[in-house]
Amino acid sequence: MDKDQIAEIIWKRLGLEDQDWSIIEKNPQFQQLFRNAIEASKYRLVAEVIESQGCHSGQVVGQRLIFDNSGNLVTKEKTCFYSS
Repeated sequence: MDKDQIAEIIWKRLGLEDQDWSIIEKNPQFQQLFRNAIEASKYRLVAEVIESQGCHSGQVVGQRLIFDNSGNLVTKEKTCFYSS
């Protein structure tokens, strides 16, 4: 994925008008953000339950929550909140 593809994804997620987006897209700070997003797309955040007492969601020690570089929960991974 290149800088332009990342920029287009961000544009669509923000839902900005063309005029508003062109201001952002030309800003050097945002150019750096687009370049950093390419590098960040290689990583995920993994949170593992290390202690669970009386969890109403049924989460137990060892279960993992996986987030992509945008902070979205990755539900395609085998993440189960209700298994034993």
